[in-house]
Amino acid sequence: MNSNQPFKILVLPELLTGSRRRTSVLILADGNRRASPHRQGYGRGAHRVVEIATHLARRGDVTEMVACVLSKDNIHKRGASFFDELTAQFVALRARIERDSALIRDGIRMTIVDDLRPLYAKGGSCTALAEAMRRAADATCHQARPTLDLSIAAGYSEELAIERSVDLILRTGMECEGVLRLSGLRSHAGCLAYATSKLWPEVAPQDLDRILDDARLRMHGKLARGHHPRTLQGLVLALRQNAPRKSTCVTIPSCVDEGEISRMLGATCPRMPSPAPTSYRLPDHPQHELRIVGTGEKHGGGYDAIIAPGQTPPFFVLMESLSPGYANVHACTPDAQGIVQGIHQALEFASTYVALQGAEREGVSEESTISPVIPLMGEHQPGFDGEAFATEALAAEAFATRALQWATRAGLMSAASAWQRAATNYALTAFYIPPDDMNDHEPLRELMMRYMLLVAAGDYEVFDVTFPGETPQSRTRRIGTSAKFLLTVAASGDIDAQPPATRDAQALQAIASQWRGLVWMRHGASDAALVKDWIEAVRSMYTACHREHLPSISDSSRLQRSTQAGTRQAGMKLFTDRYIASSPAAIGDRIQWLLESLLTKEAAAHPAADELRVLLRLVETRNSMAAGLLFRTAALQLPMDAVTDDMRRALHDVAELLDFSSRLANDLSGFRLSGGADLDEKTTSCSLLVSAHLAGERRVAVIARATTLCRSIAAWLETLLETAVRRLTTLWPSLAVMVRRGMHIGRRVYNDGHYTTLSRAQMNAIVQEMRTQNVDDASSPTSVPPDAPGAMATLRMP
Repeated sequence: MNSNQPFKILVLPELLTGSRRRTSVLILADGNRRASPHRQGYGRGAHRVVEIATHLARRGDVTEMVACVLSKDNIHKRGASFFDELTAQFVALRARIERDSALIRDGIRMTIVDDLRPLYAKGGSCTALAEAMRRAADATCHQARPTLDLSIAAGYSEELAIERSVDLILRTGMECEGVLRLSGLRSHAGCLAYATSKLWPEVAPQDLDRILDDARLRMHGKLARGHHPRTLQGLVLALRQNAPRKSTCVTIPSCVDEGEISRMLGATCPRMPSPAPTSYRLPDHPQHELRIVGTGEKHGGGYDAIIAPGQTPPFFVLMESLSPGYANVHACTPDAQGIVQGIHQALEFASTYVALQGAEREGVSEESTISPVIPLMGEHQPGFDGEAFATEALAAEAFATRALQWATRAGLMSAASAWQRAATNYALTAFYIPPDDMNDHEPLRELMMRYMLLVAAGDYEVFDVTFPGETPQSRTRRIGTSAKFLLTVAASGDIDAQPPATRDAQALQAIASQWRGLVWMRHGASDAALVKDWIEAVRSMYTACHREHLPSISDSSRLQRSTQAGTRQAGMKLFTDRYIASSPAAIGDRIQWLLESLLTKEAAAHPAADELRVLLRLVETRNSMAAGLLFRTAALQLPMDAVTDDMRRALHDVAELLDFSSRLANDLSGFRLSGGADLDEKTTSCSLLVSAHLAGERRVAVIARATTLCRSIAAWLETLLETAVRRLTTLWPSLAVMVRRGMHIGRRVYNDGHYTTLSRAQMNAIVQEMRTQNVDDASSPTSVPPDAPGAMATLRMP
């Protein structure tokens, strides 16, 4: 979507009722490659074409099935391997026809429609495909009176549906439900279109039965001549009240003459100096143009989106004169408010999904929005149900898509690709943490997903952002002000608090609005002690988000001053009050022992100094990860009388240690990805060990030592965490299962990369590993990263 050009939208007339028998079906079969790895989806897709055609022939009420196999854009933009795969499918089909009488035994005649000449002209693999298609069709040509014509469309024009008098267009593989894209095809009067996010290889004959029966029962006819002036007037008012941020050019047909339109709109909208069609600018929003056209005018194409008032997905009816191109069609209610809502939905959809226009889906196995490649790496292991896993993966992808749509509507998400990738991976994590057999697992998934995206939005939109011209000092002040505001709203649910006048105010308002939506958790919905712990954890999270950007005691010079002879007493009190007392017992004891060992030597030169600096920085920043808070949030779903004090203390211990472990895992991941530097312009527990002045071999050596030390500390923290999880398992088994799942996913994410870098295929592999290793079992170890050395192998307490 070009940000410099207005977003062009056509609003269709309202749909009137009527009826018509459906006898000819055209299928835009998208989603083959996304359905299976290594292009096996094309084989499954070809099999599905034959299966569906056979089923329709046996129904007896469909005369033609048009399968769009290859568009002109496909021919121009796809590579040789694509054509080779299709060639193999047609060769196999011809063999099935000649050997098993496939298609023929059910009276099906296959023909090639439109133009194969572009394939022949391109030569090589394309010529081979054209020949394979022709020979497969010739094998059925003797069917004089077919029960069904199977028309294979290759190199087809936008007029295909009109030329074949198609009654129903079925589009599969849409990015989400409720949206239609015809990918260059034109419709005609009375033709019905049906859109689904189901991938073509997953469409079953029963699906076609339901779609055809629903289409026959639905009373559809022609579109109205145009919109009444009252609708236009209401549209102007609704747009002024809820104007999109991106500039738009909205074209809408009207059933009255230009004079009446001018009388109704002239008083409120300035008319633009253009002959025809009539154009108006919205007052106070001059970036929005309303173009009103007569009923007899042809609309052509060039639109980015089409709004369909009064239509009900998944069925759509379009105008005969319209060339929709690759515009997405969005249904809405037939009133002005509904049209404006449809415009907003169209803008959100276009910013999230980019039409490929026939090109190869780049990295589809890694970044596809729906149903990624699912490599069943555990399919040969005992107890592994590959089909069940694939079904669950499809549900997870649909869940992640809804999550991104929610986050976009809520204003939590910008267009940054790294943030969107991270949000998808967070949503997938939330989906897989609650087991399917857990009571109310669906509400839990939703709650955890919203919590994770809400917390992450603070990082990606507020705390890790540097605005143009922002100095380090002003950035730190802004972050402190923003953190204080979010802390107040999240911990209290204050509905009247207004965001500060900072450059991130819009993001703050969106985040605060969602925190207020969780106010039920603070008003008797859960155990009072759990709620108190939850509120304190929220405060600690936003306090740590600010503290990440402040000077740290872990700085070597500050640490040395705090342990010098003249300041030891005050320094030890600071360490005791702020660091030792606020840490889990084992970590506090470790810090105290390290401090005492420094009192006899120069702190900066002592071998224990680096370990102490890492632990001190973790104490300062560990709550910013909010990993423990995730499970505190999940625990609030339980009834009030179900939580004992022992359960609450066990959860507290796990949450505290999980924050330490996750913080260091995240820091190690960023340290590795950045080559020993800081990813987010803030000092982490790992990067603080590497001076910015180091270079060359000296820097490489220091990075290697820092990595080794941090991995040792990480392994030690995970042994502490494992002990705490085992105790939680005896007291609160259902929550412990979720913790184990979350630990596995999070640890593997940071071991392989980061939430902002991992692909869909990598996330699927992590989940498959979780399934095959049975991490739900309390006897299965959850800890110790595979590349970590022994816990605290070099530094030991006496």
